[in-house]
Amino acid sequence: MSDGSAQQEIVMEPGKQEEERPPGFFARILAWIAHGGGGVAVREETLVVENDFILRVLPHRGRWCLLDRVVITPQKVVGFLTIRPEVCEGHAIGDDAVLPGVLLAEMANQLLGVWYATQHLELIGAGKVLFARDGSYKASGFIRPGELVRIEVDYGNLSGIMKTTRRGTIMKLEGKDFLVKVGEELRGSVPLVELMGVESPKTTSPT
Repeated sequence: MSDGSAQQEIVMEPGKQEEERPPGFFARILAWIAHGGGGVAVREETLVVENDFILRVLPHRGRWCLLDRVVITPQKVVGFLTIRPEVCEGHAIGDDAVLPGVLLAEMANQLLGVWYATQHLELIGAGKVLFARDGSYKASGFIRPGELVRIEVDYGNLSGIMKTTRRGTIMKLEGKDFLVKVGEELRGSVPLVELMGVESPKTTSPT
């Protein structure tokens, strides 16, 4: 490539051949970057999504944006967050502030949404908002301010559909078996999250 970067490739789903990937996906990623789309780097078979891209996709801001960075490989989708004190504000065990366990499910929901946006760049800035339909979590250890949390899920455990009907555009996303770790220590898991979104059909004013 003219910018001197390494050979770039994104494998959309493990075990699938090139012709089975969404048509033009890789070309759209590169075109988006070339036209000033920030926050994404493609390194061989790894897609690194930085905060700039995440903020274009998610409506969350401040303490409620629970992803600093996302790394997508052919095998896994991994989100990273350094826990800030304000995220734990008002939630403590004794004198120690800890992350509310319910935010593990919210972190998984946000990771699912960012993953889907990398598959459908047309969603960026389109005003479509996905809402959590379901989410459960299991906490197996406390997470404290200053710790770097890694939430990961196998690529094959993520799925999403988007279809347009007379009622509008309907999206349904699902993710299963997320693991939440600090270092190599398991601190929690999220068995299932679902996101739903419906955008009403656009109408045109009579002329």
